[in-house]
Amino acid sequence: MAVITQELAKQDAGGVDVVSAQMGSLKALMKTSLKAGMDYGKIPGTGNKPTLLQPGAEKIALMLGITLRHDVNTSQLKGGHREVTVVAHAILRKTGEEVGDGVGLCSTMESKYRYRKDWEHKVNGRPGVIENRDVADVYNTVLKMAEKRADIDCVKRVASASEFFTQDLEDIPDYEMQQPAPQ
Repeated sequence: MAVITQELAKQDAGGVDVVSAQMGSLKALMKTSLKAGMDYGKIPGTGNKPTLLQPGAEKIALMLGITLRHDVNTSQLKGGHREVTVVAHAILRKTGEEVGDGVGLCSTMESKYRYRKDWEHKVNGRPGVIENRDVADVYNTVLKMAEKRADIDCVKRVASASEFFTQDLEDIPDYEMQQPAPQ
């Protein structure tokens, strides 16, 4: 299976052969190893292109021979809230060369982290929603989500996989995964 290598880049830097090899590798990986609903999936209302999920990004990174290194920047916001920006750097395992990057951002101000269910005050039999009083409880979750978003962005860019996958929307709550249409 063709992967990003220095040899390919030397033979035809940015050329048709490199693109063809990369697209062929992605198609082969999708047929043999990536599973709908686990590695990628369609999210209703986001179009026909599937969304790349973290397990799929990890498999593509393995195929490419890259490991990911993170630069993390945390900004303190009012009320104890935080915003975390992560840059994921794709590093070739064999050479240590950086071949691309991706960015991810997450904040405790996002509704899924800012609010929580209020089981004491139900509305129409369902729990109400109140502001999260212990926002520090989600600091690690927000960091991990920013890393995951950066990783998926990085892998998608380095693999030139935008033809196959849309942006990372897997963290939209309450989505339903749909099987992709047969090719």
